Amino acid sequence: MESTVLLPIPEDQIIALAQQLTPRSKRALLQRMIPEMEALDRLVGYGEQRIRAIGASMGTEWELLSEDERMQLVDQLIHENSHS
Repeated sequence: MESTVLLPIPEDQIIALAQQLTPRSKRALLQRMIPEMEALDRLVGYGEQRIRAIGASMGTEWELLSEDERMQLVDQLIHENSHS
C-alpha cells in the first residue's frame, strides 16, 4: 500500500528551486503547468515571422534594430492600424 507524504514548502522556496533548473527543465516545467504552451509557442513563432516580414516590407531589418527601436516599430504599426 502506497502512502503520500505532503511537505509544506513556501511558494518563494519553490520559485527559488525552479530558478535553479536548467533551461530545458524550466521549459518542461512550464509545459506541464501551462497545457496550452505549445499553441502559445506556435503563435509567438507566427508573430515573429510576421513582424520580420512587415519590417522587411518597410525596408527595416528586424535583427538590426535595438529593443527600443523594435518597440517603436510595433507601436507605430499598432497606431497605423487603429487609424485605418
